[in-house]
Amino acid sequence: MRLIVAGVGFIVLASATAGYATTRSAPTVPDVSGKPMAAAVHTLVEAGYYADTAPVTSGKVARGKVKKQEPRAGSTLARGKPVRLAVSVGEARYGPQLPPVQIPNVVGKTARNARATLVQKKLTMATKFRTTVSSKDGKVLAQNPTFGVFRQYVTVTILVGK
Repeated sequence: MRLIVAGVGFIVLASATAGYATTRSAPTVPDVSGKPMAAAVHTLVEAGYYADTAPVTSGKVARGKVKKQEPRAGSTLARGKPVRLAVSVGEARYGPQLPPVQIPNVVGKTARNARATLVQKKLTMATKFRTTVSSKDGKVLAQNPTFGVFRQYVTVTILVGK
């Protein structure tokens, strides 16, 4: 009787371990096309990725929504990697009339908090990395532009320590 119970326990453990390994080894990128930028970034962060965003003009996709993502939804991508999002700023025919926004200072914040701040202000972002001492890992070392008033969806580049 003990042998059977031990055998069943082993099968359950092996099955659970195999399922865990499969889930961890092949994460896939969620579909965020058509979502508002903030919701898309949140979805990607929850899935273990980070978003780099860029403004694009579009007459078909509403302002502030994701027009395109790279890699595509369903693609295999290791967690912690970037997913690039093209965020619509509206039609280019008459030039997008975007409201002004003050660029916030995100230097010293964690990359995650900095991205959240930029998304909240409706700014797009690009991330670059620099090897630093461990106390600076994951923190914003610099940003460009550093300050000023720009139109919404302008790209702010952050330099993050790793």
